[in-house]
Amino acid sequence: MSGAYKNVENLMKQNDYSKALPILLNLIETNPEDWNLHFMVGQCHRFKKDFQAAVSHLEIASKLKPEETVVLHALGIAYQLNNQLNDAVNALSQALDSDPHYVPSMNSLGLTYRILGDLKSALKWYSKAAETHMNITIAPMLADKEISYTDTPDGGRHINDKVFKKSQELLKANPIYATLKNNMGVCFREMGDLDTAREQFTESIVFTPDGFQYDEPRKNLAAITGS
Repeated sequence: MSGAYKNVENLMKQNDYSKALPILLNLIETNPEDWNLHFMVGQCHRFKKDFQAAVSHLEIASKLKPEETVVLHALGIAYQLNNQLNDAVNALSQALDSDPHYVPSMNSLGLTYRILGDLKSALKWYSKAAETHMNITIAPMLADKEISYTDTPDGGRHINDKVFKKSQELLKANPIYATLKNNMGVCFREMGDLDTAREQFTESIVFTPDGFQYDEPRKNLAAITGS
C-alpha cells in the first residue's frame, strides 16, 4: 500500500483531489481501520467543498485516533464549513486539549466564535494565538542569554536592541502573525474600537512577509481611513 499512499500524497500536494479521492476510497475498502486514510478522504472532500462528506470521514478518523491534534483540528474546520458551529468549537477545543500550543486551532476557534457573533471570545483566541506564536517563534533566541541580554550596573538585565530587530524578522518570516493581527483588527472594528483596529491592521501590514500576497489588512485599513 506504500506505493498507493505515495501516489495519493503527491496528488494531494498538487491539489488534485478528484484523482486522489477514488484511490483513497478503494484503499479504505481493504483498510477500514486506517485513521489516516479517513483523514485524507475527509480533506479531499473538504477541498472539493463537500463538507458533509468531509465531516463523516473526519469523525471516523477522530474515533480511530481520538487524540490526534491535526485530525481534531481538521474536523473542527469541517464542522465550521458545514455550519455546525457548536460542534466546531468542541472539536477545536479538543485539539487544544491535545496540544495547548497549536496556533491553527486557536485561530480557527477565533473565527468560529466570530461567526457565532461572540466577538469577545473571538478576540480572546486570536490574541492567544498571536501571543503563543510569538513566544514559540522567539523562544530559542531568548534562551541564548549571552546574545539576548546585557547585564546592567545595578545587577539587572535588559534585552539587547538587536533582539527586537531579529524578533521582527522571525515573525515576518511566517504569514500567520500578520493574519492573526488582521483578524484581531476585524474584531476591534466590529466592536466599534476603530483606533485599536487601525493599529492592528497597520501591524498586520508591517509583519506581512515580503512577496506574500495578502491584501486584507490594507483593504480593512483603507475602509477605516477612507483612503
